[in-house]
Amino acid sequence: GHDDVLKLLISRDLSPDSADELNRTPISWAARGGHETTVVILLDEDVYPDWRDGAGRTPLSLAAEKGHEAVVTLLLNVDADHTARVYDLPLDLKKKPAGLYSAPQGSSDNLHPDAINKPKLEQGVNFDSRDNSGQTPLMFAAKEGHKKVVGLLLDKGANIDFKGADNKSLWQLIEDELQSPGTGNTKAANLEELLKFIESRLAEGLLLTAPMKR
Repeated sequence: GHDDVLKLLISRDLSPDSADELNRTPISWAARGGHETTVVILLDEDVYPDWRDGAGRTPLSLAAEKGHEAVVTLLLNVDADHTARVYDLPLDLKKKPAGLYSAPQGSSDNLHPDAINKPKLEQGVNFDSRDNSGQTPLMFAAKEGHKKVVGLLLDKGANIDFKGADNKSLWQLIEDELQSPGTGNTKAANLEELLKFIESRLAEGLLLTAPMKR
């Protein structure tokens, strides 16, 4: 979230797609932390927005779990031509050609393979991306009771039928959270409200599938 420092480092040709030991890039950390302006700066620098870290988590997945609505909205609105979007940045960055930056002294080892060969995004980020355990951004948001983020994902067309590696549905994941001893009253209330919200969407015919019998 230290945006001026980030801009300075980018202006010195340091790669905005560099990955750490967790295979997370700057946009992974910015999305997880809810740093909206930082995400905007990185998208403006043509970073790969659908990065998968070592656990298979994308920036959207990380932001959804934490309930960062503004960042989720930004990522869901990324399209294939996102580098052409114009943002109102407080500092005038030294612009670079689109694509990866040259790492100093050929240190490409610190770049994730996805960054070296970034696939072209045909329809923006994958809002149904599944991590190594089969969980989607919708599942992560739902388990934490983030109703607004769930709504954003459903509006985009997120699939509520996916099951994780443990073969648990979205509904079962929410029920497990409700029954967990570690779930406090506030979170429990949010989860109950979320269930009613999803079921109301189903009743209105806004979703293509039906929940399991509870």
